[in-house]
Amino acid sequence: MKKLCLLFVLCAFALPGKLPALISEPMFLYEADPYFSFSMSSGHASDYKRALNRSIDTGKHQGAALAWGYKYTSWRFELEAAFRTSEVQQYFRIEPLHPDLAPGFLVGRTYEARGSIRDTAIMFNGYYDFPTRRIWRPYAGAGLGFSHLALRNFELTNSVNPARSSDSEVVLAYQLMVGVLFELAPETDLTIGYRYFGSENVHWDIGDPMRRGEREEIKLTGTNAHLFEVGLHFNF
Repeated sequence: MKKLCLLFVLCAFALPGKLPALISEPMFLYEADPYFSFSMSSGHASDYKRALNRSIDTGKHQGAALAWGYKYTSWRFELEAAFRTSEVQQYFRIEPLHPDLAPGFLVGRTYEARGSIRDTAIMFNGYYDFPTRRIWRPYAGAGLGFSHLALRNFELTNSVNPARSSDSEVVLAYQLMVGVLFELAPETDLTIGYRYFGSENVHWDIGDPMRRGEREEIKLTGTNAHLFEVGLHFNF
């Protein structure tokens, strides 16, 4: 919840002096122009981890997003569907030195891992396009929605329990966006920007690497991704 509070505070500071004008001239008095956008993104996502005793390390976080929305003067509101994925690289766990020893004898162990983490999100976004009277204009935005986080075909290849496992959960998600729109044609814009995408903690059920046929539930931090994105924005 602290991250959500920070999200709304940043939005308030990003638009100084605009809210009074919005209240005095409500957006519903303006004609709404529909638009469609498509974007692709790539970047780095932090490890999915739990304190110091569990961690799933992944590679690049990349994917695509589609959005449909309406523009009111400099404001835009949209519904976005995004799909992103990253490959699992390794799994770290604090565990007993041997499954038959007392829990007091602990050791950190890194397992080679295979599989992927798929992040499918439905987001409601709001943007403000700063007017410049030029062919480019900066924008800032924020979004709130839900993310379906799926661990697919997770396999610990160098453990005594290499069986594959898959699990998923729907969690709250949020994001911040900044960038620049470049006018390519009267109704077409090129967008280049940065996006921070985050989600709440996730629970997954995976195979216990020390006991064949056994499973364990792990609670990890959700997605925390820093993404560079490029897209096209079509106005109607």
